[in-house]
Amino acid sequence: MKPIPPAIDQAHINNCTAVAVCYGLKSAYNRDFDPNWLIGMKRTLNMSLQGNLDALMQYGGLPIGEYSIEPVLITTQAQEWAKRNTRLLSVAQKYKIDGYARIESESSLQAALNRGEYVVFSATVKTRTVDANGLYRPYSGSEMGYAHAMSAWRGNPDGTIRILNSWGANWGEQGQANMLASDILRGGDCWAYRVKGDGELRIPFESTVSDGFKVRIYSDRYKSDVVGYLRGVDYGTILDKEGDWREVTVAQTDDLTVTGWVKSKYVEEV
Repeated sequence: MKPIPPAIDQAHINNCTAVAVCYGLKSAYNRDFDPNWLIGMKRTLNMSLQGNLDALMQYGGLPIGEYSIEPVLITTQAQEWAKRNTRLLSVAQKYKIDGYARIESESSLQAALNRGEYVVFSATVKTRTVDANGLYRPYSGSEMGYAHAMSAWRGNPDGTIRILNSWGANWGEQGQANMLASDILRGGDCWAYRVKGDGELRIPFESTVSDGFKVRIYSDRYKSDVVGYLRGVDYGTILDKEGDWREVTVAQTDDLTVTGWVKSKYVEEV
């Protein structure tokens, strides 16, 4: 089952479509991605989910780094920032998606989630209230509605769908709630996408390191900082490959997962 990322609070920034799409990348690669990049790389000022997915398929998503700026309110500001940083295209292209498709039925929605695809949608929000049973009915309020994007993650035994919002952890249950599939599809703006290489780059591994011996995991392949250790009994996931280096993510404890680079000789792909 795909891990649901922590909720982001978009506050007054109108970037919910980019945030919803970036949630999928966060789940797939265990790192935060820059919503400004997707907004800035779109060829139009269109803030739609499809526009963000087009940018993600053509250019890829960009992990947040020192080059990033705070989320911006005006789309043209994001475009100007992205234009100044086109050198980062070589980084973003590693995080493209294979494609996306519109979801138009409840059976297609459930099938996409069962296949491990990432699902985003928009709804006309007339209320922010989640009821006492944890159900969110965005169309049920009396306020003037506005379009808002969210992401869907899994089906529940009662037939509802678990969703993740971008109104912070104080909304719903740690930023999550349940919705009816009919409400998710009501706006005709629901999409499924698959991360490029998903199921190929994320390879289970066990290390060939002898018990009692540990190998340093570096924050990057140039050995800038030690972020953890790989031990003989460790299992984890390979995120990327570059030459004789492997970027891995390893659970160090129940509460701590580290991501970094190790030499390929220390990793046995299984």
